[in-house]
Amino acid sequence: MSDIKLHVVFFDGLGSNHKETKKYMEYFCEALYQYRKELDSKQMHDIQIIGHAHKYPKAFQNYNLYLIVSFVLLGMSIVSPLMLYFIPITLIPLSFISLSCISLSCLLLSIVLIMIPFIHKKQDLYISSIQEIEQLIESGVKPEQITLFGHSFGGAVILKVMRYFADKDIKLGDAMFTSTFSSFEKAVKNYPIPQTKLLPSFLLKIFNLDFNPSDDIKSLYSENKLIPIVIINHTNDTLIPRHIQLSTVTRKLSYNSSIIKIPYVEQDSTYCHYNNYHNDILFNRCLLQAFPSSYFDNIKYMEHTDLESVMPADF
Repeated sequence: MSDIKLHVVFFDGLGSNHKETKKYMEYFCEALYQYRKELDSKQMHDIQIIGHAHKYPKAFQNYNLYLIVSFVLLGMSIVSPLMLYFIPITLIPLSFISLSCISLSCLLLSIVLIMIPFIHKKQDLYISSIQEIEQLIESGVKPEQITLFGHSFGGAVILKVMRYFADKDIKLGDAMFTSTFSSFEKAVKNYPIPQTKLLPSFLLKIFNLDFNPSDDIKSLYSENKLIPIVIINHTNDTLIPRHIQLSTVTRKLSYNSSIIKIPYVEQDSTYCHYNNYHNDILFNRCLLQAFPSSYFDNIKYMEHTDLESVMPADF
């Protein structure tokens, strides 16, 4: 029997470095292969798992740098008014106006700066992988052999990829979401930096950032174009709190459980590798157990998972 190649296209979150993402995919695909081999060594003898790391625009990859500069500007907006204490009384009226303008400008720039990486048209966030997937299909890879894997903001992006191919009547294999929000607007408001609290909602529309994964899933499902998906959020994730998690919102709706699987994931902090529940999910064994693929026989989706029982000493 000729080898079957399962292609996994991974979309990481904000500020992801492409080299690190590629390295993670090598690690993940090897771990997934070994896990499936433990379950069925004969089956895995005929299957290859090939990872692909989505490449975002450079500005998006350097998002952390924009955050740093944004905080510097925010600090300047706070410090500027304090300069009045060092100015002669006779110059205070004029200086007050000048320093107020400087402070307000720094504050506005600190808010706008965190949006600059998104200035690219929305399609630029996912066009590179659309082209790569199209090349794979043109080379003879069957669409059902391609699985999309989106983490955090990457989950919102893969839904745009799913919509692109659904509109072309091309049905990909499966998709998996980890630590993804139900609405980008709500996620931004919960982001733990002061600038986002001041961010007007209309700016998200101006920058074409009205990502709403929950609505995207609902739309694809209603059109009978939704491929099988697995949604995983950690109940203790503080970056994406439970009430805005994609799994929480989706679980409330009456979807066909054979199409949408939502494992219930929680764990004690003892089992959190990096004390970061949002990203720790990428290194948990539950990811291997829940990973969807029509090429894996007898795949076991978890309706409830206690990670204490499945978390290995190392992935």
